[in-house]
Amino acid sequence: MIGNIALMLYGPLMAWTAWEWWRHPEKAPGWVTWGPSWGVRWWAVGFVIVGLAMGAGGVYGIGLAES
Repeated sequence: MIGNIALMLYGPLMAWTAWEWWRHPEKAPGWVTWGPSWGVRWWAVGFVIVGLAMGAGGVYGIGLAES
């Protein structure tokens, strides 16, 4: 249960952080900014998707634990 709650909280936080990378590519970490600016934006899109999927997985896991 604790793991699912952590996923539910960490996933949207990760997506929100990645969205900031999309809006301000210069604020992304160094390992992301080594490439071109379009590469930074694609990294951001990938991290937003992963973050949302993690949050959804946490919600789904909590639903399974209660039943």
